[in-house]
Amino acid sequence: MMALRSEINGMVNLSASVGDSIISCTEVLDAASTLKDNKSDGNTGMMSDQIIPACDNLFIHISFMFSSMVMHGALSDDFFVSTMVPIPKSKTAGITLLSN
Repeated sequence: MMALRSEINGMVNLSASVGDSIISCTEVLDAASTLKDNKSDGNTGMMSDQIIPACDNLFIHISFMFSSMVMHGALSDDFFVSTMVPIPKSKTAGITLLSN
């Protein structure tokens, strides 16, 4: 049993795997800089206009949150909800046609 615990602790404490699991504040800032104005998530009413001008402290907290979610493998139920919006191929064709 002690050998198994030692092996598991060795796997958990690998510094390389922990380093790969960390989402840096710079990565969050880079992602936020690509957001477009006036876009909504469609579910909670959160707008990109609320995130784009935010202070650096928000991005630090977001990086902590995502890093801990990756490291612990736990997500809130809100992360499992998504909104799909169809994008028609042609705006002049009918939206009900299967070819569109």
